Amino acid sequence: MEAKRQQEELRKQQEQLALAEAKRLKELEQQRLVAVQQAAQQAQAAQQEQARVEAKRQQEEQRKQQEQLALAEAKRLKELEQQRLVAVQQAAQQAQAAQQEQARVEAKRQQEEQRKQQEQLAFAEAKRLKELEQQRLIAVQQAAQQAQAAQQEQARVEAKRQQEEQRKQQEQQRLAKAKYLEQLEQHRQIAIRLSEQLASKSQAVHDQANKLVLPKLEPEQPALKLQEALRHVPSNQQAPITNSSTEEKQGVRIASSALNGLVNPASLGASLINNAQLDFVDRDGQGQEAVLANQFLLRGDYSESIRKYDIALAAKTTDSSLYLNRGRARIGNGDSNGAIKDYDTALSLNPKDSSIYLARGQARDLLGDKQGALEDLNRAIELNKNFVAALKRRGALWAELGDKEKAIKDYTLAIALNPSNPESLYARATLREETASQAEAISDYTKIIEVFPAHAAAYFRRGRLKDELGDTKGAIGDYDNSLQISPSQANVLNNRGLAKSNLGYSSGALDDFNKAISLKPDYSIAFNNRGALFFKTGKLQAAISDYTKAIEINPSYASAYSNRGIALEAVNNLASACRDWRKAASLGDQDSLAWATSQCSR
Repeated sequence: MEAKRQQEELRKQQEQLALAEAKRLKELEQQRLVAVQQAAQQAQAAQQEQARVEAKRQQEEQRKQQEQLALAEAKRLKELEQQRLVAVQQAAQQAQAAQQEQARVEAKRQQEEQRKQQEQLAFAEAKRLKELEQQRLIAVQQAAQQAQAAQQEQARVEAKRQQEEQRKQQEQQRLAKAKYLEQLEQHRQIAIRLSEQLASKSQAVHDQANKLVLPKLEPEQPALKLQEALRHVPSNQQAPITNSSTEEKQGVRIASSALNGLVNPASLGASLINNAQLDFVDRDGQGQEAVLANQFLLRGDYSESIRKYDIALAAKTTDSSLYLNRGRARIGNGDSNGAIKDYDTALSLNPKDSSIYLARGQARDLLGDKQGALEDLNRAIELNKNFVAALKRRGALWAELGDKEKAIKDYTLAIALNPSNPESLYARATLREETASQAEAISDYTKIIEVFPAHAAAYFRRGRLKDELGDTKGAIGDYDNSLQISPSQANVLNNRGLAKSNLGYSSGALDDFNKAISLKPDYSIAFNNRGALFFKTGKLQAAISDYTKAIEINPSYASAYSNRGIALEAVNNLASACRDWRKAASLGDQDSLAWATSQCSR
């Protein structure tokens, strides 16, 4: 409006100037005419007749000139009017251009303000997510500390209980010692006679002793498949002992996902929920239904959670987080296909959210789509190079696909981002065991123990590696620590018993084998190892009984057949020994095949 008013004032000023100019020109013309008349009057006195003729001529010319001037003035006024109209049009165009420029500047200013507001919102959201992640990490650390304190208290109570049991056992042993001494002389006489009977066979047994081995150290159940460890056992009775065989290798399995990050489909749904970062407030107007849905999700009430998300999405269908969380609830409810549909919708709304790609990759993995899962995990890591959860999950997937080097690389990246994460260290350590990197695996287990001193499995696996590398005493120390944290580990007791046996600590080895069997009555390997210890200490019938028990538990246990055959030969039952050796040979034991070929009649 101001520009239009200014244009109108400018037009009026131009018109006034044009009228003033016309008036001035007219006045000048009048002045000229007066001067001409005065000159004519002065000349009239001298030349009246000539003046009269000349005056008449001049009057005619003057009339013509006046007409020409009038025409010229009219033409000039017309041109001035045209110029005024052009000026008015130009002024209007300039005003319009000024308005358009002003509108463009205003729109640009508003866009800039919107961009700044969006940046501020993005920064605020990033800060909030970072605070939530810090709170989650603090909660995890507190939970770990509480768990550690509980384990320490449990270990203290268990140690106290064991001390009381040891005191009672010592009292019982003291009472039994008197009776034992009475029987000892009788046993000595029997032993002398038995020694005389065995003397004739000692050389033959001595020749076979170096061929035989104890079983490989059994890892915790379940366990990563490792190279079988061979153990040569000295025997003061010159008696052969063996139970290393193929069935132990076949019995080994992939490690638990809780320890090495590999997926357990039966429990993955719960792990996805536990690792999810959910909002418990009405963020961005999600509403109370979304808050309740999140709470039901964390409680594990997946059906009710899905129902609440359905209500929340009916009111607001553009929030990707609602689809993401409903997908998590569907995973918990066993509906992986429905979860993937929700993740697809979430990605269509927010294609740059790396957490959605991680969730969809895990769902695809549950359905067996390993390649699709790998593509989603790759995309999640492309969007967020520091996404520890995606790196760990991809590392586990590479391990499942058999590419251990890539798996180790991903776990190494995850550890670099979070050096104090026992899960990543444990997974990398188990993979390094598979790739024969024992020293690096020991280093990882050591780091786990530094961060989480109550990690019983890390002590056990480090002890097993030390045993394989010849540090048997160091292995026993780690087994002791593992059992102090968790006393009821039959496999650790079995391994410690075997290590003690190798060092000649027969009494301690027997105690460990007995405890392992009491904790796990169907523990065929512990029966086999205890049988080997009985054979080593000259208790042949006890050895045969334990080998027989191991075979009853596991009819395909080649080492137990082989060992029982050797014990049967030692008590002069060659026919039964040959049957056991042939059975062991049919199960893949090459040593038994050689013995059956050389010592048994066809």
